[in-house]
Amino acid sequence: MDIEKLQLEDSRICLVRQILLDSEGVSTQSLDNNDMRAEPSSVFIVTVNNVIIGVAELHPVDNETLTLINFVSVNKGMGYGRLFLREIEYIHTELGYKYLCLTSTPHAAAFYTKRGYSSSGSCELGFIKSL
Repeated sequence: MDIEKLQLEDSRICLVRQILLDSEGVSTQSLDNNDMRAEPSSVFIVTVNNVIIGVAELHPVDNETLTLINFVSVNKGMGYGRLFLREIEYIHTELGYKYLCLTSTPHAAAFYTKRGYSSSGSCELGFIKSL
């Protein structure tokens, strides 16, 4: 498993978004406009054997808080999503961020809860974790 941070001008960002959203059965038209912002602060992809299996976009809220948008990982149940999320958290802790906020589908809520995220009124998006 390899994780790569894409440069914001990388043309693969839109392509990766669309491919992974399609694989999840999510139409880009059904996403909130905030979920498809043109300029995230960070975009990461995860590959296994040179095949992209996950993407994560992160946007700063302030100097301490990031919002995780479009965290998608295919091959569910194999541990890639867990490892990918842990690496994203580590990278951004090293950059000085203290909190990560995200939204979740009801199906994925247990995944985030197991990883220390809690439902919180302080995070308008639904879940928050202290890094």
